[in-house]
Amino acid sequence: FPAFVLAVALARLTALWLERRKRPVMRSLLLLQFVLLVAFACAGWAATPIDQPDSTGAIWAGVLGAGAMGVQNAAARLALPTMAPTTVMTGNVTQLVIDVVDLLRGGAGDAIRQRGIGLIVPIIAFAAGAIGGAFGYEYVGFLALLVPMGIVGWLALAS
Repeated sequence: FPAFVLAVALARLTALWLERRKRPVMRSLLLLQFVLLVAFACAGWAATPIDQPDSTGAIWAGVLGAGAMGVQNAAARLALPTMAPTTVMTGNVTQLVIDVVDLLRGGAGDAIRQRGIGLIVPIIAFAAGAIGGAFGYEYVGFLALLVPMGIVGWLALAS
């Protein structure tokens, strides 16, 4: 938890510093997330096999992974405030199910239909990532992080 909180604070301070200098925020936050993901993968790989969850290697891997999640959460709120948040997926799924029920019973208007459409792609992407991550970790361990590292790296370069 402290690592997550510190990463959110670091992301916020980084965004403020970049905004004052009229520099792009998203790219820098994606690069910070990428660096933390690489460090997480390396720490996890070095700690493998993790027989003792309270070992120094396992703890450092967890700290770095939580840091990457903190930056990702902050980036979604700081640089993409108009998009469906990808960091509160249970809330997004709940809202989509409520909207679908309302649509099916005929009690939903155009605004609800549009909100539902905006939630579908992030939910499908989240589900695919969660399922892929579980299988990836089961079969290749921390090397499975190459996929999200590649995606975040590509997004950083493309932004």
